[in-house]
Amino acid sequence: MACDDHFSKVLLDYIETKACIHAADNDVYIKFLEKQALHHNTIAEKELQSTLLVTEIRSAIDAEINNLSIAGLHKLHTICTLVKNQVSPHFVVHRKWTTCNISSLTTSECVVVSANSQWCVDISYLPFLELLWTVTNMDNIEFSKFTHFITERPVHEKIIESLRQIPHNKEYNPDSHVATYMRAFRTVLATLRSTLHAHARVK
Repeated sequence: MACDDHFSKVLLDYIETKACIHAADNDVYIKFLEKQALHHNTIAEKELQSTLLVTEIRSAIDAEINNLSIAGLHKLHTICTLVKNQVSPHFVVHRKWTTCNISSLTTSECVVVSANSQWCVDISYLPFLELLWTVTNMDNIEFSKFTHFITERPVHEKIIESLRQIPHNKEYNPDSHVATYMRAFRTVLATLRSTLHAHARVK
């Protein structure tokens, strides 16, 4: 994965590019960028590179989640899939004695990752689950941000003028958002890979 400074800039470019995509249409805007890039438009090239890099990393995460099932870590694969498909970033926590579906150890505080409480994990896994949800729901997060941003803009403001405000709007794109995305990508990918590596060593 890219160094922190470079990756931070890539994520900023990606967030701004997603705003343009949400304002138009994914296929239409990407084709527009590709056409502009052919004419050596540096901004279009930068935006395309950001979408390609972020998509590549997210694909790597999806691949590692699939590898959990291939390696026989079916419970962990199911939990990751449930988290990916969860609509809300808020997890239900139960304070009761139960068995963690990851460690198989007894716990007095667990995170529920399924509607029927069939899948529960120890509270210590909550930070990872939150970061996994963030990575796999990044586009939904950005769409919600964009929708809120547009509804708060002046009624008669043209969409192109609204989009021009995004790079300078710290409320739309605070440093903490980029830092959270960076930490989520790095932590999730590293955790999945180290888990698979450790499992392979003990087999």
